[in-house]
Amino acid sequence: LNRTIFFSYLHVYAFFFFFAVDITLHHEEANSRLFLCGDLGSLCIGCHRQDAPHINASESFLAWGAQTFTSGKYYWEAHVGNSWNWAFGVCNEYWKEKIHNGNKHGEEGLFLLGCVKNDIHCTVFTTSPLMLQYVPRPTSPVGLFLDYEARTVSFVDVNQSSLIYTIPNCSFSPPLRPVFCCIHF
Repeated sequence: LNRTIFFSYLHVYAFFFFFAVDITLHHEEANSRLFLCGDLGSLCIGCHRQDAPHINASESFLAWGAQTFTSGKYYWEAHVGNSWNWAFGVCNEYWKEKIHNGNKHGEEGLFLLGCVKNDIHCTVFTTSPLMLQYVPRPTSPVGLFLDYEARTVSFVDVNQSSLIYTIPNCSFSPPLRPVFCCIHF
């Protein structure tokens, strides 16, 4: 039975990797305390850099992917490690404009998987609609599979070889853009 599950997982993972893309982050639009590493695909939060000031208050850090999607299937992974208070996914372009105009409310056009820490527990959630996911906190990496034509966004816990959740019937409005967010408390 374990061998069957293993080969089934390899088949699914191979399917995802057929649609794999490298996501780079748009360096001109990153938060002022969010630093991009040399590969433009890795994030460093200001509180971890020696030359950055200490952050005392709660702050969120947001970065947009440089790529946009208007059709097709795509897969990429985020390496979240053992961290919490993060979210990643895709958003409609107008949601990005809402953020730039200071309007941070509402989840329409925002399709995320997130993890937040509450005391000693972590809560995993998805948006559109906001739903708790009763799964263990994912560790690195977490995969995202975007199927534009099927209007779905699926999140996969790669280490556990398991589907976390598929957001069905997404109201996509082109173009879609990757989004990465973390919160420092």
